[in-house]
Amino acid sequence: MTWIKPEFSKSAVNKAGKLISYLDVNDKKYDETINIVNNWRASHAYPLNKIRSLLKYHAKKIDNHALIIQRLKRISSVLSKLERYPKMQLSRMQDLGGCRAVLTNIKQVYDLKEAMECSKTRNILHSTKDYIEEPKLSGYRGVHLIYKFQSRNSNQTEYNGLLVEIQIRTKIQHSWATAVEIVDTFTKQSLKIGQGSRDWEEFFELIGYFFSRLEQYENNENFSLRQTTKESDYRSKVDRARNLAKDLNVEERLITYSVVANVLGAETEELGYYLLTLNIRKESISLAFYEEGGLPQATKDYGIAEKKYKNDDNIIVTLVAVESIKDLKSGYPNYFGDSNFFLENLKKVID
Repeated sequence: MTWIKPEFSKSAVNKAGKLISYLDVNDKKYDETINIVNNWRASHAYPLNKIRSLLKYHAKKIDNHALIIQRLKRISSVLSKLERYPKMQLSRMQDLGGCRAVLTNIKQVYDLKEAMECSKTRNILHSTKDYIEEPKLSGYRGVHLIYKFQSRNSNQTEYNGLLVEIQIRTKIQHSWATAVEIVDTFTKQSLKIGQGSRDWEEFFELIGYFFSRLEQYENNENFSLRQTTKESDYRSKVDRARNLAKDLNVEERLITYSVVANVLGAETEELGYYLLTLNIRKESISLAFYEEGGLPQATKDYGIAEKKYKNDDNIIVTLVAVESIKDLKSGYPNYFGDSNFFLENLKKVID
């Protein structure tokens, strides 16, 4: 397979990262600048693929039903992050390439974390963040590992030092995170980064708390949902969550956001790339499939589509790698508006 290599210096990459936010697609410098950004992003595909394979090896030994997915960060998300953190340099962004393992329970999450940390790999563990022990203010929970890639092949040293993010979550944590993204997508908010309606923020913060207690309850018969919480405080949280769910019309909205996928290309049980184009206005999604060797073309088409829809916030395009259509829908339910598992657990905690 032909992998895309970084063609520009880090200083050129950082300059392009600063400049691209201010350029219109019709600007003469836009194509040149976005080409640098796209090449830098695409060059993370090789280290991402290698680290994903390592993650899958360890995850499947712990949970045979573990879901493993990967993606290259959307340009719109890259630009948003650079705008939020003006001092950040594009060459040092840690999640341009990201892969995720979704497991059944929290014990498996920590078993996989330990297995990755103890793994005999040349890749360097750059940093670890445990958002289960210390959840984000939004209510997000999961474990993140950042690796610096180190190739075993002396002919591929140009990839050395590229950063790849690993996210490890439970199924319930994954349902919470993707529900946030569904609401963000269809209501044009940014709850994921703390920029949205205060009522929605409070709702997801409370549900994140209740989901964490639900997981402890379901995996420990001696655990009480009210444990370590005063009865009055617990009841007030439940009442508040119930009222917010009613006021925001959560269940009906999430069901309404469900879209139908028009699959372009045959289903496959082999690793491949899917270019997803979600049309919020039409509530539809189309998929284009590329075999694993088709990454250069997939990346090219990805860039073309992003440029085409740059100024249309009703169209979301992303390129992901999964092993089947089934894994695509399980790994990225936010693109299909699929919130069934979230709603199932929501009913448990507020009823």
